[in-house]
Amino acid sequence: MKITSIVTFLCLSIFFDAAAQELNANVQILAPRVSNLNKAGIDELKSTIRTFLNNNKFSNDVYLPKERINCSFVLTINSWDGGSSY
Repeated sequence: MKITSIVTFLCLSIFFDAAAQELNANVQILAPRVSNLNKAGIDELKSTIRTFLNNNKFSNDVYLPKERINCSFVLTINSWDGGSSY
């Protein structure tokens, strides 16, 4: 079912002109099951993702700040091995 939906979406997107708009994204990172997180690393990850989403131009069009799409991304970390990767 999931693969069929993805294939259908990709096929339809080929036939229609896809449009893009800039984002005003809020990013939140949760780690309810992980107790030994490096808070500075998580804050840096959150900042990097937010900066990428908010500063990346997804088209050549020019948008006013009020025309940006307000959205939120919530990332949940379920485990961490204590190294540099999550």
